[in-house]
Amino acid sequence: MLKNFKKVNLKNKKYSLKISYKMLKLNDYEKKDNTILLKTQIKKIPVIVYLFLLFFVLIWNALIILAPCLASIGGIWSDASILLYKFFSPYCHQEDSRSFHVFGYKFGVCSRCTLIYLGFLAGSIIFPLVRGFKKKDMPPIWLLLIPVFLLFTDFLFDILDILRNSFTTRSITGFLVGAVLPFYIIPGTIIFVEEVNAFIKNYKNAGKSK
Repeated sequence: MLKNFKKVNLKNKKYSLKISYKMLKLNDYEKKDNTILLKTQIKKIPVIVYLFLLFFVLIWNALIILAPCLASIGGIWSDASILLYKFFSPYCHQEDSRSFHVFGYKFGVCSRCTLIYLGFLAGSIIFPLVRGFKKKDMPPIWLLLIPVFLLFTDFLFDILDILRNSFTTRSITGFLVGAVLPFYIIPGTIIFVEEVNAFIKNYKNAGKSK
């Protein structure tokens, strides 16, 4: 009887060990799956952030050009145009003499601001080709300071009546600043979103472990 009991006991121990081993393997697989899923989500974040910013910039530029187009149609579209001009008024002086025109109506913002936004759009489009999404470090700050210095000098010389600026100088300096900005704003936004995402994940995991 004792021998039979020992045999049954040993069999039960072996069976429980097998189950424990299988459970451990399942836990390992679950951990690996969660790790793969997390890595996949992290890889998707830069692309999602980039596409969101690109879409926003496209809409912003479209609205600048849409304002004079709607004004030229007249009727209720003219009222919509007035709303667009009011929308952009806090961001730009909108001087008629310093703005591009289409159909006899000025753009939603001045020539310098128009080229800043168009430059930002151009920089955003070429960003994946130049930098890609793996590099999250920003370029040297002097690459941003040079065009900003040129824009500020163009603006200051005109204000002080040392050298009058023109459509050409305003457009070039504006475009240069706009084209460089995405290489700082896009990586910065990606890093911020990834950190927020990691914080939320850690918070959820901490809640599950309690």
